[in-house]
Amino acid sequence: MPLIPPLVSLGNRLIVAMLCCAASVDSLHAQAPDQQAAPTPTPSVAVATKIHEGEKLTPAQMAVKWFDANGNPLGFQEFKGQVVVIAFWAPGVTLALRALGPLTAIDTKYRGKGVRVVGVGLDVPAARKDVVPAVIKAAAIQFPMLIDRGASPEAFGINALPTIFIVDRNQRVARKYVTPASLQELERDVIRVLH
Repeated sequence: MPLIPPLVSLGNRLIVAMLCCAASVDSLHAQAPDQQAAPTPTPSVAVATKIHEGEKLTPAQMAVKWFDANGNPLGFQEFKGQVVVIAFWAPGVTLALRALGPLTAIDTKYRGKGVRVVGVGLDVPAARKDVVPAVIKAAAIQFPMLIDRGASPEAFGINALPTIFIVDRNQRVARKYVTPASLQELERDVIRVLH
């Protein structure tokens, strides 16, 4: 099957992502019958991001809240003093879902050493409460999987998925990936930030 650039809507932003077929997540891609698929866009230049490596998170970024399966809010304040690896994904973006795999290994190895791994689902329909548990089960994820309610794309300048940030203990962005990162890349950068 050829790769095609589908359109994924994140609030008022449009994201072009390259997808490939993955049988394990096909069930997550079903649209509600009343939703129409957006036309396939022509790839264009990405929107400039608002956050770069070396920058400290702004008060507005620190104030963004995500929600767990029970509706409890969590944000960077809850991870103060820790290194945070945060991965933004969406249920319709197979490449972003596949990026969650190496994060499980990072979480397992470094959780007790001051590193928190967090997944944040963007564009998860409220009516599809089964999406996050299905992703957790399919990828054997042990770290928190949270839901964004629309603030993250604008606050963090997310214009491609997956987007992964490693934020140091002082709330500075130590590393930003706008493509899936390998386990070796993630581990190298986590170790660098820890020392």
